[in-house]
Amino acid sequence: MGTSSRVHTQRALRLGVWSAAVPLLLAWLAPVLGARSSLWFGLCTLATLAVAGVVWRLAYHIATPLNTAANLVTALRKGDYSLRGRIGQAHDDADLLLAEINALATQLRSGRVGETEASQLLEKVMSEIDTAVLAFDGSEQLVLENPAAATLLGHAPGSLTGQTAQALGLDVTLSESGVRRLVGDLPGALGPFELRVQPFRYRGRPHTLLVMTSVARLLRQEERRAHREIISVLSHEINNSLAPIKSLAGRLQSLTARLQQPAGLEGAADPNRGALDDIQTGLTVIARRSGHLAQVMSDYARLARSPEPRPAPIRVRAWIERNVQLWPVVAVSEGSPDELSLCGDEALLDQVLLNLFKNALEATASDPTVDASATPVTISWHARGRWLTIVVADRGCGLPDDIDPFLPFVTSKPEGSGIGLSLCRDVVEAHGGRLELVNRNDGPGCLARLTLPLDG
Repeated sequence: MGTSSRVHTQRALRLGVWSAAVPLLLAWLAPVLGARSSLWFGLCTLATLAVAGVVWRLAYHIATPLNTAANLVTALRKGDYSLRGRIGQAHDDADLLLAEINALATQLRSGRVGETEASQLLEKVMSEIDTAVLAFDGSEQLVLENPAAATLLGHAPGSLTGQTAQALGLDVTLSESGVRRLVGDLPGALGPFELRVQPFRYRGRPHTLLVMTSVARLLRQEERRAHREIISVLSHEINNSLAPIKSLAGRLQSLTARLQQPAGLEGAADPNRGALDDIQTGLTVIARRSGHLAQVMSDYARLARSPEPRPAPIRVRAWIERNVQLWPVVAVSEGSPDELSLCGDEALLDQVLLNLFKNALEATASDPTVDASATPVTISWHARGRWLTIVVADRGCGLPDDIDPFLPFVTSKPEGSGIGLSLCRDVVEAHGGRLELVNRNDGPGCLARLTLPLDG
């Protein structure tokens, strides 16, 4: 029973005692007042007992709903919304009080259910999205992270709680809200990253929300989508024009061939033969160039149909050495002493590695200053954290400053199509990696740096 209910009951009981004392006092004063009858004394005694019983019953009816209301309010204060007060048939003020407390408990219970469902939905959404989300409290300690954030930072989900942003390797000031750029790589992904810092309040206390997104991946996805749309349109339009041109050229070639056959006496001179020879030559050129252009557009259309990887375990050393055996001029410079493995589509990655070898050899062969006795192309690999880095180095003239080697339709080779490196980069990024081409610092030549995630 609550303190206020007990005090109220005690007050009612004291009032009852004083009320019952009045008839009793009159009974004792009867002889003094001249009333000597025993009947008077008995009536006063009965009146005293009746008043005491009524007051006791009244105190009980007052204390019981107050006690019930106190217990209900205590349960609500402690977060228990399951208790309800029993409402009688009188529908008096006490019943009205219990009805209001019951309605409050129902409303609080509904609010708690809604809050729980909203929290579960938020946790489900955060666990499913691939954007890293971190929440820090007022002391800049981590209180919440989703699985994507834990993977990005190279830890198990739920193991980062209590750490600061600096301890996690994030060079960011949480007190300054806004958007900023984080240059560099993280254990779980390759940079750069866009960081969004936004303050919010949780349970009445200030917190900071940090959202991290890989900018490179988003930009490459948008660039790839734009390239595929352009290539699809160009391929459709050009092929629609090339097909009738090539067909008409073939039919005109057959017609001119029949016209070139002598129709008169043997040995007679045909005055149109020279013109027909020129027409035949021109049509041959048109047919050949149309076929070449159709083949080029078919190659470009491959960019819009990049195959999806079919991952499987790959032993790194065995995979690299097997590809090196196909190119005797490629030498293994160094390799990681550890037994490394990655998960990827070996056939697609073979094409990437062989394309890098081919480009490196062609770049070296195009430079007459290269020593023919030296190994023109070398390959090395090493592991850092959960990333495997493979470097293919050549001794050519390096990359021109005004050419992006990964841009489709752009090439520095006279006979190049400009899609090989673009396809290679698409394959690598489909495996969650990165492909870079940079000029060497230790002399002429280029480095092709292939970064892939290791298995496990």
